[in-house]
Amino acid sequence: INPRHSQSHAMLYQHVDGLPNHKCMVDLALGKKPDLPHREGEFAIAAKWFPRRFEDGVVRRRPSDDEIAAVEADVPGTTIEVIVEEGARLSDMHDQDSYSFGLANIHIGADSEEELADKYDRCLKALPFEFSQP
Repeated sequence: INPRHSQSHAMLYQHVDGLPNHKCMVDLALGKKPDLPHREGEFAIAAKWFPRRFEDGVVRRRPSDDEIAAVEADVPGTTIEVIVEEGARLSDMHDQDSYSFGLANIHIGADSEEELADKYDRCLKALPFEFSQP
């Protein structure tokens, strides 16, 4: 049993159930019976995606805030957090594994697995990343 509260799942609960999972924790802290809606959100399913690069490199270009906002507006139910900065060497970043490097966190809500995968593909195609070799 993992007793830690998952912050990274909050958006997924919001998409599917209509409220983040934090609501239960707040209710418990206030001495109330936890009440979390079930399937009252905008989407039937949700996922958190982790786009990665499988070789080291230096980030020469990452999506701008305006480009990210445009993708989020074009792909409903999408929230994008880019976690690399221009000029950063991927292998110098914290919390990376030994064989791949995280570029972003993408939360997506959808009504089917096919729609979810399509939205993710649309996001990847629209987010410009450029790298130089180490």
